[in-house]
Amino acid sequence: MLLQDFRDAKEIGQIIYETTDYDIEELKKSIKKPIVLDNYPIKTNDMNEKLKEWNNLISFAYEKVSIVKLHNCIITGCGFLYSDNKPIARSDYLLPFLTSSIYQPIWRGLERLHPLRSLGGPTIIAFNHLYINYYHFLSECLQAAYLLYKKIRQINSGIINIVTCKLKGFSREYFDILFSDDPNVNIVELAESEYISADEVYYSPELLGFTTHQPCLLAERQSFKDFIMEKANIETSRVPSEMIYISRKDTKARKIQNENALIESLENLGVKTIELTGKSVKEQIQIFSDAALVIGGHGAGISNSLFMNKSSIMLELIQASYQNVAPMRLAQSSGAQYCSMLFFKNGEGDGWYVDIERVCSFVMQYKQNLVRLETY
Repeated sequence: MLLQDFRDAKEIGQIIYETTDYDIEELKKSIKKPIVLDNYPIKTNDMNEKLKEWNNLISFAYEKVSIVKLHNCIITGCGFLYSDNKPIARSDYLLPFLTSSIYQPIWRGLERLHPLRSLGGPTIIAFNHLYINYYHFLSECLQAAYLLYKKIRQINSGIINIVTCKLKGFSREYFDILFSDDPNVNIVELAESEYISADEVYYSPELLGFTTHQPCLLAERQSFKDFIMEKANIETSRVPSEMIYISRKDTKARKIQNENALIESLENLGVKTIELTGKSVKEQIQIFSDAALVIGGHGAGISNSLFMNKSSIMLELIQASYQNVAPMRLAQSSGAQYCSMLFFKNGEGDGWYVDIERVCSFVMQYKQNLVRLETY
């Protein structure tokens, strides 16, 4: 297998589904404008530059999603894909940015043939090489699995193969929630060093490949959320009332250096601290569904903002030197109001500091019903 003569999935395959203009227009009706809380007493030129960068990133961006039918495919253990012996463009996803060479992970994914060797009938690709990250698994891999399954099941009541990563922890929980009640779903788990062939493959290049530099809003996201909550039997009738802070104590990346003091101050205001490590997928979904106000630093845990109530508010604490809109897009997709605060003081390593006074001021105004987000 050579890494040359790359072909676009839509060029080499058959497009069987694509988001309509009507779907996008309907989505726009439910999305609230993100709000940047930039009431700093003093702004330096560097701060203004970072704020400008952030405001540009969070501007509205919508993407159409497609399903492409491919033939004679080789599916590798890192999610890289061949069709008719041609490598599929952008199925390497972020490999060029994460590794010194894309060859090593791709060749590793071709080391040995999966015991099943070849799959007949409709086969769904439901992973990319970032599946171990909660955000990427939920918003890309599982979203693709759901969308492709839903569309194929509308016209085919027989066996559907879903090819994915080795499932464990949250990924296995999610697959059990979505597919355990369908006896005609065949889950095929690939190790990183395995590959398998399939004659009839369904693939979503926008969800599993690298098509935009920052995540966009998708019309298909809302039905995906509803499907998960229905299958998980999540109680949604009660009015959200909890104020919660999602702690980053259980992660080594981008630690908030003054988090202990932040937690103490927030708890004095009635904000409950949540550590997600050790909680089941269903517990995490219910926590976010019950929350009227969610506060959290950028990270995989706040990807659960997808499950927030449309009447709720999300406040993301942003390290100004590390900007990414991924959690924001999920919060917006829930219908909740997304707000952000940027912080400019970096700490040891990739750590950073939060202005506790500003965060607490927002919470106090929220509690007193004085927050006027449209004019904040």
